Amino acid sequence: MIRKTFDASQYQQMRVKAYTAGQSSIAADGGETIPSPLADYYMKLLRDARWVRNLTREFKMKENTLEIPRQLTGMTMYAVAEGTNMTTEGGATGTGDSTTKSTLDSIVLNNYKMGVIGGYTTELAEDSLIDIGKFVVENGALAMAEGEEKAFIWGDTTGAIATYSAGQPEKFYDGLIHQIPSPDGTAVSSLWTPVNNGYDNIIAGGSQLLTLAQINDMLSRVEDQAGNGAIDTILVPPKIAARLRHPLEFEPFATLDKIGNKASVVANQVGEMYGARIVSTAWLPVGGKTSPTTATGTFVSGATDGMIVGFDSKTYAAIGQRREIELRTRHDFYRDVEELRWLERVGWKVLREQHTAMVHNVKNSAV
Repeated sequence: MIRKTFDASQYQQMRVKAYTAGQSSIAADGGETIPSPLADYYMKLLRDARWVRNLTREFKMKENTLEIPRQLTGMTMYAVAEGTNMTTEGGATGTGDSTTKSTLDSIVLNNYKMGVIGGYTTELAEDSLIDIGKFVVENGALAMAEGEEKAFIWGDTTGAIATYSAGQPEKFYDGLIHQIPSPDGTAVSSLWTPVNNGYDNIIAGGSQLLTLAQINDMLSRVEDQAGNGAIDTILVPPKIAARLRHPLEFEPFATLDKIGNKASVVANQVGEMYGARIVSTAWLPVGGKTSPTTATGTFVSGATDGMIVGFDSKTYAAIGQRREIELRTRHDFYRDVEELRWLERVGWKVLREQHTAMVHNVKNSAV
């Protein structure tokens, strides 16, 4: 009758209330027999990693790979004199061919599988005051979101799945920080092997506090590249993000001695000033953390340093989705355990690496 009227958690609550009502709380009078109250709710571990999905262009994939055409260059306009033949009396020299063309190449999205498996005993489902099923489902989804965020940032430029080891979802993807271009391997050889395409979008922070000039430098380098990119998202480690929010310590909010008695001038929020969203993420490399793909400790040379990364989300990244995140459950008959499994097939790819930029070796401090 009880099981038909109440679910397991309601029955447990009723039983605890009955014990408490029938006994004295004084130890000598039976208080030792009273179970300690347990709330029927829990404090959630929440981390919003949905920004990765919100900032990428999603492509539904019907096969394991998808090739996407990409424009590299556009056409050229020339001055044309009256009555001239543009194929013989035009062009850049005035005596050549004025015919121009746009050039194309392509990028290839590859899918890889990643997932989470968990479960809980039926005893917990029956006897626990909290909803264990909901608890496990939420934590599995959280693990998937954090795995995607880490993969998006760290990545692996080689796609060397053979070197994958447990707990490193970033091995599957072309990561953001690996794709930021520089002209050759000499200037940043201590960081990683850069994209050798003639662009230089990596700025040295000098192990000093982040400055307004460095942010402007990062913005201008992307705006100066082919395709007229514009940084609309800046990823920042939490401690550096705290400094950006400080109304007196960061440069745009500096105190001006000439206005009143050291009156502070708070112009606006940092993100609104630059037309870019500021995303605080704990997955950006900071001093002491090594690259999981290159096993080098020189991503960020200073022990207290970090990096900030800016990119144009409209042209930066594509997510190829072969299978969206699915949750499946089954009952293990022999162990009497409810098992849950999350799986997806997905891959990230840089569309315009020249529309990314970085300031590295920034002092990782909020003050």
